[in-house]
Amino acid sequence: VDKITHKALWHKNIWTDFGGKEFPKWAIAQNPLVYKNMVIVASQTQEAGIVAYDKQTGDVRWEQPLPETGFGHSTPVIVSVEGKPQMIFAASAMSPSPKALQSLDPANGQPLWWCWGAGDAASVAYGSGRIYFDGGRGGPGVAVDPGGSGDISEARIRWKINQVPEGIGSPVIVDRLVYRLHVPNIL
Repeated sequence: VDKITHKALWHKNIWTDFGGKEFPKWAIAQNPLVYKNMVIVASQTQEAGIVAYDKQTGDVRWEQPLPETGFGHSTPVIVSVEGKPQMIFAASAMSPSPKALQSLDPANGQPLWWCWGAGDAASVAYGSGRIYFDGGRGGPGVAVDPGGSGDISEARIRWKINQVPEGIGSPVIVDRLVYRLHVPNIL
């Protein structure tokens, strides 16, 4: 929206962008992410991918198809790892996936690394140099040291819990503790 006239500068039709098919491309609960001069939107539905739009014009700056990524509601987060920005998100089918947690370069969408686990309904948490993620619907919870390249499952997983109770909301990390709400009303 223009700051002076309050008129829309551009808009995108989420029913047809990123592939042109007639179904919604954005999952419920995902939020756009503003990074520098771009608006980045993750599409984690039938045809997974991420697209970055120019904040001023709406032109596509980059697109990154993610054919090995399944459904997800996770909003990407930008974190600094070893002084470099990384866009990290979780998405996969309910069963553990080799690319459940992924990191992309937010400047161009290029994949940096990925990790085993189960993502879906919850966004990732970052704190004290670690990423924590789980599916939000039960299944494993995983803590990872971000960084490296390619599949970091063997080298960077620091701990995992085989079965985290259901809790759709996203976890948070404060100091060295992960906080997670679970059903039935347990923190």
